[in-house]
Amino acid sequence: MILAAKIKKESAIEANMGSDYCLQYQAIYNSMTVKPSINIASIQNKFVIKLKNEGIWNKLVALHLVTPDNEQASTLNWINPSDNTLVKRLSTSFVGDQGFLGNSADFSYMDMDFNPSVDGNGIYTNDEASIGVYMNTEISEDHAFLFGYSNGGSMGDPATGVILRTGEWQGKLNNGANEFISMIHCGRGSGVIAFVRTDSNTIRGFINGYFQAEKTDTETGTALLNDQFHALRNKASGLNPSDNGFGCLFYGGLFTDNEMNVLSGIIHDYAVSVGIEEDWWTDILANFDFEGATAIKNGRWTVSGAVDLNDVSDPISGTQSMLIPTNSDARLWMPLYDLDNTIYFKWKMTDATPSVNADIVYLKGGVTGATTIGYLRIYTTGRLYLQHGGVGSYGATVLQDDTVYNVWIDYVGGTGSDSSLKVYISTTTTKPSTPECSVTGQTLTAVLNNIWFYCTANMDDYLIDDLLITS
Repeated sequence: MILAAKIKKESAIEANMGSDYCLQYQAIYNSMTVKPSINIASIQNKFVIKLKNEGIWNKLVALHLVTPDNEQASTLNWINPSDNTLVKRLSTSFVGDQGFLGNSADFSYMDMDFNPSVDGNGIYTNDEASIGVYMNTEISEDHAFLFGYSNGGSMGDPATGVILRTGEWQGKLNNGANEFISMIHCGRGSGVIAFVRTDSNTIRGFINGYFQAEKTDTETGTALLNDQFHALRNKASGLNPSDNGFGCLFYGGLFTDNEMNVLSGIIHDYAVSVGIEEDWWTDILANFDFEGATAIKNGRWTVSGAVDLNDVSDPISGTQSMLIPTNSDARLWMPLYDLDNTIYFKWKMTDATPSVNADIVYLKGGVTGATTIGYLRIYTTGRLYLQHGGVGSYGATVLQDDTVYNVWIDYVGGTGSDSSLKVYISTTTTKPSTPECSVTGQTLTAVLNNIWFYCTANMDDYLIDDLLITS
């Protein structure tokens, strides 16, 4: 009777999922002590099917996925539900829409009970390995998500790690002091941070499925295969642990760039479907307030001459703005967006009439040998000048010192002689109907993927805030 009832219940689940039902998810579902709702089960089933259809499922050896309402399901290794269950250590807590939250005071963490030399199944090896975490965390302070090894029963230094230090992600696959790869990433870090070891001495880093940086080193050997691995150790000092969420963890074999992009997209789609993440990927490419409510679809900041995130005594809004110091530049690099973009930001200069005409914003397309789409310059008279396709346009407004201006830059890439670049400015948040500067009818076909904020030696520091890029 009991067996019949169980079969009947599972048949009902199968019937509700329809033709997309798969046995891999049934094994996961059966292992859950507390079953999810039919709606969530259906979403999870489709998540597994997507991984299978893309050839990713068979490359994974561990997958722990947050659910919105079921802590027990989140601790399961979905690839093999009977092994490698996550175990909470110390005061680690679970919140349905955020994941597992760490605590900086007692160094709490999630114990994976994962030993690569035993549990890697020949897929996760020294020279072909991938590791990633989906997280939602306030990353304006120094803390870390670590994948480390046990050391006398305590969390040791990471043999394999995903580490954050004040806006810069670092990570390594395999042990070696010189093998860290760094990626700049600031603000609120919702998304997938992942690293792939492609051979004995190459590590590639990814944010939300997009390649960011590569590290080559001479470290080789079998140091990766050591003892158990752990996850989610929050090392922040004075950071509210409720701000930190660890939502998904995976180990796998060698993923291509395209497979990492697909995997990150599938995880993102799942997070959106169950309400863990807002679907800002649709048209918002980047959104920075330099405090906490920040997102970036893909890309990173790089800085020359100074740190790009600075606390300032008189921010434009909130408690922090981005300071562009004298004789420096900050570059937002974004892998291939599209031909139509709007860039919005707040801008304030202490000296709106520099001693020489000075470029303040560059727009570029291409990663190497970047094409200049256009640039914005401020003249000694306090007026703006816009250049696009070799043609210039002057603004009439004389900018004032210590005044907050709202700036909109609209770029429409061309398919012929029809590209355009327009700049709008206002002391209010209402976009004017008439541009301050405008160049149209050019032949630029480059895709925007670099935004450079300049501050030359002849200019005083200036601030930007509330940067929003949409397509």
